Amino acid sequence: MMMDLRFTIYDLRLKGANAQWILGAANRIAQSVLCLSIKNSLISSSFNRKSYFVNRTSIYFAIIALSLFFTSCYSFKEGRIPPEIQTVKVFNFTNQSSNGNTQLNQGMTDALRNRFITQSNLRMLPIDSEVDGDIEFKGSITGYTVLGTAAAANQTTALSRLTLTVKIDFVNNTKPGDQWSQTFSRFADYSSTQNLLDVEAQLLEDIYFQLVEDIYNKALVNW
Repeated sequence: MMMDLRFTIYDLRLKGANAQWILGAANRIAQSVLCLSIKNSLISSSFNRKSYFVNRTSIYFAIIALSLFFTSCYSFKEGRIPPEIQTVKVFNFTNQSSNGNTQLNQGMTDALRNRFITQSNLRMLPIDSEVDGDIEFKGSITGYTVLGTAAAANQTTALSRLTLTVKIDFVNNTKPGDQWSQTFSRFADYSSTQNLLDVEAQLLEDIYFQLVEDIYNKALVNW
């Protein structure tokens, strides 16, 4: 049970500000605490019905407090987006790298779009819409490299490193002059004894996640 609680807290830190998910995670944490409390009470010789209901009431108050806390955190983060920004448009990425599979551009496009669809209140506009998005992203894959890395002192096998580089053009149509172009690069390591084709899909998923967080934070978090 303690292991489940530890992993839930880790996932909570990793997932980011998805209000619905966070509230669910908070509930799972509280349920785990409740189960631990009941288990300890059963073991204790002093357990009785009165103490059980007192403990349960205390836990329920903790659930409410924890839920309110995470809700306020989510509202604070999303509140940084100016109210005049209501829509977002993410154009299809192009692949300008000399290597890599042909699905890189679609994978990166989907990852960035899903970030806004699932974890923001902004409305996603289709790319063929004649209406400009309040904020817009255009991107291209500019680098896909695989290089070997030296084994660390505590490692018995060498690693290979897959690196993906993208160039992003951002414009805020609600605020003239608010635009930038920037290159982002992220990587994932894997054992050199593995075939890249066998692990590429998972590596790219991890890299997409990191790149999308960097792009989102650059564009929207530091208001």
